[in-house]
Amino acid sequence: MTTVDLKIINGQVLNVFSQTFEPETLWIAQDRIVFRGDTTAYEALTTFDAAGQFIIPGLIDTHMHVESTTFAPTTLATVLLQHGVTRAFIDPHEIANVAGAAAVQYMLDEAKRTPFNYHVMLPSSVPATAFERTGAKLTASDLRPFYEDAVVGGLAEVMDYPAVANHDADMQQKIDDALAAHKPVDGHGAGLTATQLADYRAVGISTDHEATDAASALERVNLGMHVLVRVKGRLNKMKLRFYQQLRQPINSVSPLRQMIRQVLILLKMDRLIIAYV
Repeated sequence: MTTVDLKIINGQVLNVFSQTFEPETLWIAQDRIVFRGDTTAYEALTTFDAAGQFIIPGLIDTHMHVESTTFAPTTLATVLLQHGVTRAFIDPHEIANVAGAAAVQYMLDEAKRTPFNYHVMLPSSVPATAFERTGAKLTASDLRPFYEDAVVGGLAEVMDYPAVANHDADMQQKIDDALAAHKPVDGHGAGLTATQLADYRAVGISTDHEATDAASALERVNLGMHVLVRVKGRLNKMKLRFYQQLRQPINSVSPLRQMIRQVLILLKMDRLIIAYV
């Protein structure tokens, strides 16, 4: 018999493959679930009774700006953990617009001071356009050394479409450096047409979080992009409306329910990722 650290009983465990909740016992050794279900092969040092509560993997916020919260990353982590968020991909482009490379280094250092899983995406567009005059400018050569840090998750939202469309050398170098480091490149294709989105995809940008409805999300999926679904603003009212719609008869054809059905189709295509949770 093998001894493990923890056994959780009477929990409703999310099966991420069948997308159903199942009554299961979890056996955990250190930070890994080693077995699900009843067994005599393990004994646990500690047993926790979940009392019918739901157990899901930690939520991942796939795109956020920590500085918009006015919290330091270490402080924000304590808030996120209370809501089930255990990992976040953060883009410090707002603070980098003011303080440049030093601001990026600050975020990297802060991220390492907490057990929360932060991945710092390197700001791609500081300044956002060639017309802006901010406190700093980050070129490809400024960003390149940061890829040696394991906390770096990739290149953050490319929002300067003209730089991509006009084959700006420095922007292309930023993208190439990220791909050479085997890191993803995020897009920011607000208001872009399918042709313009194809320009993004052609240079190696693989995600976008600016889809405003299921149709625009599918447009991005058809180009081979991963779609990050934004959930922000009046979240409580959104939740209330969402649940009210779900309680309607199954034959309901409300616009929201139609969108939910389309979203579920995208989920099955493994191209939809929830952001801003």
